[in-house]
Amino acid sequence: MQVTSLDTLRQMKRTEIIELTNFNDGTPCVVEVKRPNLMNLITTNKIPNTLLSAAMSMFKGGVGGAASEAMENAKSLKDLASLMQTIAENTLVTPTYSWLKENDIELTEDQLVEILNYMQGGAQALKSFRDKQKCSESNKSK
Repeated sequence: MQVTSLDTLRQMKRTEIIELTNFNDGTPCVVEVKRPNLMNLITTNKIPNTLLSAAMSMFKGGVGGAASEAMENAKSLKDLASLMQTIAENTLVTPTYSWLKENDIELTEDQLVEILNYMQGGAQALKSFRDKQKCSESNKSK
């Protein structure tokens, strides 16, 4: 077994193009993203101390665990919303989250959740999330 060369590491794919759920008016949302590391965001203070509780809930229980905890009190819900925005800021490459904000374009809640799912598991986790979402929606329509 050989150590992975620095050239190989430099050539690693650092970003991906993914499709998020459409905006509320039906406009497609295709973005370039990178997968930030939650622990790196914490240690570099990109996630402030005030959001550490929400970050740890997500780290332990995934998005679902953090959402369940957030439903129990208003502060947790506000912290989760702030954490979702912080993660979007550190995940979106093109367009950037700050560009969206500067142009008064808000991501939907579904899009923010998809970005969280992508951060945790990449494009495959996003596909799995969408499959579950479609199944849930088809069960509601029955």
